[in-house]
Amino acid sequence: MEGGLGIKSLACVMSAFKMKLAWNVSSNNGSSWASFVQAKYVTDHVSIDGVCSSNHASPIWKRVCSMLPLVAPKSRWLIGKEELNFWREAWSGLRPLVAWCQQPSSLEVQVCDLIGTQGWINPSRALSLLPVDMVDHVAREGIYTFPKSEDTRIWTPSASGRFKVGSAWELLRTPGVIYRWYRWVWHPHIPPKISLFCWKIIHKAVPMDARIQEKGVAIVSKCVCYPASHQPSVEALDHLFSEGTAARQVWGYFQPFFRLTDTSQRSAMGRANAWSAPSSSHDRLLPLRVLLPPFIFWEIWLKRNKAKFNGTVFSSSLVI
Repeated sequence: MEGGLGIKSLACVMSAFKMKLAWNVSSNNGSSWASFVQAKYVTDHVSIDGVCSSNHASPIWKRVCSMLPLVAPKSRWLIGKEELNFWREAWSGLRPLVAWCQQPSSLEVQVCDLIGTQGWINPSRALSLLPVDMVDHVAREGIYTFPKSEDTRIWTPSASGRFKVGSAWELLRTPGVIYRWYRWVWHPHIPPKISLFCWKIIHKAVPMDARIQEKGVAIVSKCVCYPASHQPSVEALDHLFSEGTAARQVWGYFQPFFRLTDTSQRSAMGRANAWSAPSSSHDRLLPLRVLLPPFIFWEIWLKRNKAKFNGTVFSSSLVI
């Protein structure tokens, strides 16, 4: 679900950092650790994208190998002056050509031997080595060489081409449903403590008497919004924040300013969602109307606490 407290899945975060290790190894970024593990595990001139983990490898290397199939499709090479192997490296934006083309007579062919600054140097030779759709793919994707630059692997989910753990996390996580209340609960102009309180209202985590009784705790309850002369009622969330007499007076006071219809029969959530919904395509008051429900909830809660624990009188005028 989108719109929660923003606590990321620890497993997903760990996988994102494992992708960073795999990226450091596969991008030849010059780090000592990457050079060490390449020298130890990448043998026989095999591309890093095609490396498989052995049973005797270290746990770190096994994690790197498990993430390489996720890193390779989201990266590509900027072909420079270095000798990037034509068959073993994933320079085309796809997996290494040796993995899905017929075994060539010689694997010691460099990309710069076949591709220049304008694309294929010799298309007829390319057709003799690769299927037609692969040759067309290189032309369509605009794959060229940059002789004055070094071979550089770029991370395609990032606009800068640099690997970012945040972009890896976005790829790994499973997005949830974005609910309507997200826009008014986590509005940037609302203080975090009020946003968190509204989130508690949504999930019925506010310590109201009715909620405490649902958990099996026997307590005597009376809603503070009832005058002493009225028949007492159990304190419930929707009654205090939306359906009670005082709550209706508070909401009714602000409704005319925004030309809203009566929403007195709505739950607390239903009322707040109604206030955050645009009434027309030119609703200039919407930005202000979205901000108001969280502050109304917060003020009702503060006045409720004072009435319940300090013995003050709860009234709509104090909230307004």
